[in-house]
Amino acid sequence: MRSCGELNLARILLVAGLAFAAVAIVVILRQAPPAQPGPETAAAVPVSEEVSREEMRDALVDRIAGESAGLAAAPVQSPPPDSTSVARESRPLRDDTPFAPPTPPAGYSFIPAPQQMAVSRPPRQADFEPPPPASYPAWLDNSASVAILAHQAAGAGRDNTFAWVRLADGAESDSLGAALNALGGEILGAAGPLVRVRLPADPSRVEQIASLPEVAGLGVQPRAVKLPEALAREVRSLPPDQQYPVFITLMADDASGRWRRELMELGAVVGRFDADIRAYTATVDWPALDAIANADFVLAVEPIGLVEAAHDTAVPAMGVDALRWHSGSPGLFRGIGGASVPIAVMDTGLNINHPDIATNRRSICGANFVWVDARRSDYDLWVDDDGHGTHVTGTLAGNGYIRPEYAGMAPAVSHIRFAKVLHHSGFGNTDGILQGMDWLSLPTACGESGSRANRAKPLIVNMSLGSAANIFEGRGNGERKLDSVVWAHRQLYVVAQSNEGSSAFSNYGTAKNSFSVGAATDSGELARFSSLGPTADGRLAPQVVATGVDVHSARGAGGRGGYVSIGGTSMASPTVAGVAALLMDASPAHREQPALTRARLMASAIRP
Repeated sequence: MRSCGELNLARILLVAGLAFAAVAIVVILRQAPPAQPGPETAAAVPVSEEVSREEMRDALVDRIAGESAGLAAAPVQSPPPDSTSVARESRPLRDDTPFAPPTPPAGYSFIPAPQQMAVSRPPRQADFEPPPPASYPAWLDNSASVAILAHQAAGAGRDNTFAWVRLADGAESDSLGAALNALGGEILGAAGPLVRVRLPADPSRVEQIASLPEVAGLGVQPRAVKLPEALAREVRSLPPDQQYPVFITLMADDASGRWRRELMELGAVVGRFDADIRAYTATVDWPALDAIANADFVLAVEPIGLVEAAHDTAVPAMGVDALRWHSGSPGLFRGIGGASVPIAVMDTGLNINHPDIATNRRSICGANFVWVDARRSDYDLWVDDDGHGTHVTGTLAGNGYIRPEYAGMAPAVSHIRFAKVLHHSGFGNTDGILQGMDWLSLPTACGESGSRANRAKPLIVNMSLGSAANIFEGRGNGERKLDSVVWAHRQLYVVAQSNEGSSAFSNYGTAKNSFSVGAATDSGELARFSSLGPTADGRLAPQVVATGVDVHSARGAGGRGGYVSIGGTSMASPTVAGVAALLMDASPAHREQPALTRARLMASAIRP
């Protein structure tokens, strides 16, 4: 037991991001595959079949075609199977007793929050040099921009067109907006000093806008910026009758459906619209993609990416054993265990037959967002043939029903929500992940009755998945969606940083509002496989590291018990998510305050 003093809930090892040159590779967020299930589970689970990237892509093409025709059914939330497939002793408890605020262990006290953390200015270095001024793309200072905009508007056949403005130093967007409105333009959005605008087609008015004191630059995104050459090359190489799934991000919202109709006229099969990021899912062939890249209302086209699934000693290494202790009854702990904090996991599936997962919960429900082999995937939601999702969930919130020493970080969690976004082969696509984020952002009640007693919105979402490369800046559709959800719904997204060492890092780990996690050994040494930063735009990555080597947790594949040891940042991420649940449980002021929670955990981390 540590000495009396401030309760340190976050014994997480902090590591500074290190810059290394790297090449793009595909991510696997676990270091090694899980052990195969024992004989007791083989008969209960159908044999898993591998799925190729092409099959995943073909299923997504079919899904988008169904959405375009209005025939694709929305994912359906489902509770776990009933007692016919879950042992009686493993059935979740439905105790509606009001939650009692936790009390700290003897010798500890809670930190009042929010609380001002100590701030000090670093000593000035004698050789300090100010950073160079920000560089902006050349097309924003193009002297021919007015002529280009006039030609662009004429080609679109409208009395307006779209462009970007760079704000002058010291200029305010409000004053720019007023000036634009007076000349027939409007501000659509902004990213720092870069402002997305709609402008009149009249060249004389565009000239006046370019001369405004608030405008330091005016330009149109070149085609090469909107359409990456690698994507163009891949779609050009396809057979003429083959479609390719993409995200099409718009310059403006599409409440009226005008841009949908125009995209269809250009040859795209248009699926659903995500208003958070102004993006349509669509499938295209080369002629359609070629035309879309030239459309002025299109901001960017990018492929719908393919992603992969990226405790006994981990618990004391993180300092969590000082916060709760086993009560002596199976799966029950006393102290700080996360009981008041609903959590969610996005992964391969959840083995609801495992007592560590199913017992002593008030509600568990989930939904399937995998379109390939949909019927099998619906079944696998509550079986988890791959085992990755069950291991992750057990690391976060397993209650050690069978073996208390393998309990997760927050074993008393009452409400679990699960979004199956990865096929049982470990693959998934970005569109399914985005829809999973939408579902997890709202309160849900489990069971057919929809009882309000178990209605809950996850306060913490774990993502042990992603794509890995050394080029991510947090500007992709997946990263922007994560940022939007965190901002709008006040959830903490804890993300695995990837397992590529100095070669690559996770795309979701570069989202501005994510909490990226690397892996370390129990003794605090950085795991050799844990991906390093910084991000491509120079930000810290990962933000913390935690135990992620040889972590024991619940086994998947429908078994009624058993544990498996896996290593990877996939295991470190739920470790931190569990610690965050303990923090929110002990200090309710951190709930729905993701930035505060992230800052508290980073500030209280132990430096190696």
